[in-house]
Amino acid sequence: MVALSCWILLLCLIDVSGFNHFRGVVIVNDSPARQKQRSGNRFSTGRVGVVVRGAQGGGGDDNGGDDKEQIEGGNTLLGRFLNPKIDDVGLPLADALIAGVVAPVSVVFVCGVQRYSPTWLVATLPPTSALNNALRLFPATLSHGALLAGCWLLGALASKSFEKEAFGKDFSVVLTRVLAGGAFASGLLVLLTQADLFIEYGRWVQGGESPEIDLRLLKAFAELALDISVEAAWMLFWRIYRASITTV
Repeated sequence: MVALSCWILLLCLIDVSGFNHFRGVVIVNDSPARQKQRSGNRFSTGRVGVVVRGAQGGGGDDNGGDDKEQIEGGNTLLGRFLNPKIDDVGLPLADALIAGVVAPVSVVFVCGVQRYSPTWLVATLPPTSALNNALRLFPATLSHGALLAGCWLLGALASKSFEKEAFGKDFSVVLTRVLAGGAFASGLLVLLTQADLFIEYGRWVQGGESPEIDLRLLKAFAELALDISVEAAWMLFWRIYRASITTV
């Protein structure tokens, strides 16, 4: 599970658009004079020259300037987190509210219908409080929601989901960015679930050790699947709606 989640995080960090830089690479054969000059060397490998042109045309200086702007705009892996490009300053807050409040409340509602209580849903207020049961569970819901929101925001940064292309009129790009960000967030949730189990038992546990551990692992898997599916549904709905009202 840990290895799988690490692979998910790594794949989500790979930007397919980064390969567009190779569209301007042209392979040029060496001149006959240089080939003849090396012909006496039996270890010569017939090297070729590489000419790099701008992906959109233009000289090398202009392309270098564009590359510098892209790096400054958070196009590098580390730059996506340290220097992200956010074209809508209100979008991260809206995403945090959807992922951190709406999604976990929906999870609690679904669990209530199924008469199942997640392991993280623990009443923190005293039972003598005049508040009803729903409000007593609200702090635990917000705490779990903060975890979900943090994972999604990191996933959104990794997939560059705060750039204007991620909420523009091209719904294929919108869907791709949401899925990439959701996959990154899912990988983080898997890692955090593994860490929680390690803290709970003080060691790495596996299925088949005991009926109690098997039951605990099944509950962890069910809660993880529920969190991912509910949050994915809400984020897809929200991002598609946000793209539909984009005017520019």
